[in-house]
Amino acid sequence: AMPDSLVAFFSIEMSGARGSREQQKNLFTEFYRDPVSAKESFRYMTWVKNLEPGAAYTFRIRAFNGFGPGPYTWETLTTRPSRPMRPVLQARTPTSVTLRWGGQDPEVAGVVAGLEQGLCGALPDLDDGHAVDRDMIVDALFSRQVCDGRVLDFLKRTKTLSGPLQEHFSKAVSLAEALSTDGSDLTMGDIKALVLRAAQAERRAGPSGAAQVRYRVEQCSSVSAKLWSTVLTTKFDHATIPALEPGAPHRLRVWAINANDLESTLPSPPCVATTLLETPPPPRLASKGQPKGPGPSDQASFLKLTWDPSSVFGLGLCARDQRKQEVARILNDWTLEGADDEGPVSLGLSLRNLPSYERRGDGEEGETVSTLDLGNLLVELGVDSSRRAEVLAQVLDRQQDSGVDRLSLAALREWWESDEVMLELRRDQGEPVGSDPKSTTARAAECSVLCYRDSSGGGRSCVVSGLEPNARYRFALKLCTAKSSSGPSKVLEAVTPPLAPSGPVVISDGDKWVALKWYPSSKGGASKYRVEALLEEALDAAKDRSVLAAQSKLRAQGWRTVYEGKDNSTRVPVAGGAAATTGEGLLPQSVYQFRVVSLGAAGAASGPSDAVMCRTARRSEGADAAAKARALRPSNAAEHFVVECRGDVVVGDTIICTEPLVVGKDGLLLKTRKATTASSEGHPLGSMEGVPVGERTMAAIVVKDSYRLPTHSLGARGTLRRTLRLEVLWCTVSSSLAAEHVLNKGSVLERDEANLSEYEMYRTEWRDEAGRLPEVQERQLCRRLLF
Repeated sequence: AMPDSLVAFFSIEMSGARGSREQQKNLFTEFYRDPVSAKESFRYMTWVKNLEPGAAYTFRIRAFNGFGPGPYTWETLTTRPSRPMRPVLQARTPTSVTLRWGGQDPEVAGVVAGLEQGLCGALPDLDDGHAVDRDMIVDALFSRQVCDGRVLDFLKRTKTLSGPLQEHFSKAVSLAEALSTDGSDLTMGDIKALVLRAAQAERRAGPSGAAQVRYRVEQCSSVSAKLWSTVLTTKFDHATIPALEPGAPHRLRVWAINANDLESTLPSPPCVATTLLETPPPPRLASKGQPKGPGPSDQASFLKLTWDPSSVFGLGLCARDQRKQEVARILNDWTLEGADDEGPVSLGLSLRNLPSYERRGDGEEGETVSTLDLGNLLVELGVDSSRRAEVLAQVLDRQQDSGVDRLSLAALREWWESDEVMLELRRDQGEPVGSDPKSTTARAAECSVLCYRDSSGGGRSCVVSGLEPNARYRFALKLCTAKSSSGPSKVLEAVTPPLAPSGPVVISDGDKWVALKWYPSSKGGASKYRVEALLEEALDAAKDRSVLAAQSKLRAQGWRTVYEGKDNSTRVPVAGGAAATTGEGLLPQSVYQFRVVSLGAAGAASGPSDAVMCRTARRSEGADAAAKARALRPSNAAEHFVVECRGDVVVGDTIICTEPLVVGKDGLLLKTRKATTASSEGHPLGSMEGVPVGERTMAAIVVKDSYRLPTHSLGARGTLRRTLRLEVLWCTVSSSLAAEHVLNKGSVLERDEANLSEYEMYRTEWRDEAGRLPEVQERQLCRRLLF
């Protein structure tokens, strides 16, 4: 007012903060008069204290004189925002970092705490995991008022579009109304989540005309010169800072700015965020197998992985601002001006700000800090504090004295400024082939087992041993420097081969085939097998040119496959020269080596088993006396079937057994072997209903077996039953009544082992009898499944 304006005094009024009850109801309160009394002079100013930071208040002023008050003059003013919280690193890539500096609103935190204290005290059954009826909750809140007025006011004025169980409302309702709607019972966790969601949505949208606060993010280019530059401005309490240099630390801080462009009195405490190194390319699979050893069943699998050092280690080179100028550093040390301009992060300044810092001598060797403060130092430098143990070991290796409780600045600087790039190869725990594959993200995250580490830059490959056979493993490369590390590379999936089986055992080496059997490794892993043969010598080559030609061709072929399948036994036929050279059989009267390779479900092959040598017999048409002696006939059964084998029959055995023959009225064999006598109704014996007609003795080769749990059997339900598939060599019957039930040579039939074992049963000896395993041991080793 002018000196001659006739104004007696001014009256100044204010309402509450924007969004408050006073502001919504347009309630104003006079808080100052200028002058305070008629005896005092005008001051034309006043201070309004105890206001909320970053809040908008509406003021109005009017003048009074002897004729009354004049009109109001209105003004809305915003207080300076409070100092932002220290930014927290949320995520990072090689070229960007994501920061968040907005913590939970103190008012919201107080409301949540008040709700939990009041409701849980009034309703003992209510907690985060136990639900209570909504009516009881509403009654406790608004009828009994177990919470203070601040909490109830917040519930009534805060709006939401979704209920406590995420149910959607057509229009915004208060939290009190959302809790009062009909619905399912609520837990304390549901109520707290509702309050936090509504508060977060209100904060993002700036509801009720709340003062908008903007944030300015600044980046430091020189901590010693205190040079800062603005990188972006945002209205959110988080931001992603792009276009940063990979593998380098970046010092960042945040200013808060209100609607009147007034900054907070102080910026946030700075944080140091280090970008990742560039992600290296994935490794490549070079080879796989098992180590050579005395027993393949006791060995583990290995994988050999390779990578290109130039493409991998080149990504880990330190950033330009991390390479120091030696001359400038010497000059700064000589002039005692403190640390050289180290860019956004100064190791020396960070060290000297630690509580345990001491100067115990001259130069950087005399500046030390306690090892207990290393974690705090790493945070100040922007290094992941989880690397504390690794960094401590590296610094102690560089330290001149033998002390382990103090770290010198010289040793720390040598570590910090090192251009050394560490390559790490990591894998997961592995999983059996055939299990459900995981997502790519999960695969990379699970590569936690360190397999290989190299800092020379010259490593091109490594052998990862000790792996489970026939398992899928995932590998990823990672780079580390003193300041940063890369993310894991893309995952390489590799399947280990199964372990090699035992060397083949020769069952027989007749003139028609060579029968072989082998056993899997104790660790298993094979889904099928491949038998390979190598011709050593054809014994008739010197006197038969065709055999000599076949020998030359077979030797040139080397090891060739003669069988591939799931069974662990086979019969390799003995063929003529032309057939043998095409892979259809073996040369007669020749010496061969046989070996077996295990094949995994994914096609990976093991190393070969130990080889066994075998001589094939000469093919004959009955004139050879030796061949006649080897042939199995009823007349020489006592000479050949000499091993009693009831309860111990395996695939590959040649057995002799006897079974009773019982026929029904239709003349066909009955499935049961229990004979019945003629009934009292006078059925004639000639009808042969349930009448035994004799016994059948047969010699047969056990070509296959299976284990079953019968669902429709005459035996007890759930009893394990083993069925043998037999190939008949010869057969005789005990009477003329059973003549029509003689089995032809080559016939294939199935019998329960339990039925055959009711009578005596013998087998021939294997050629390598010592290599034969009992049936129980073989079953456990092969891990037979029940069908």
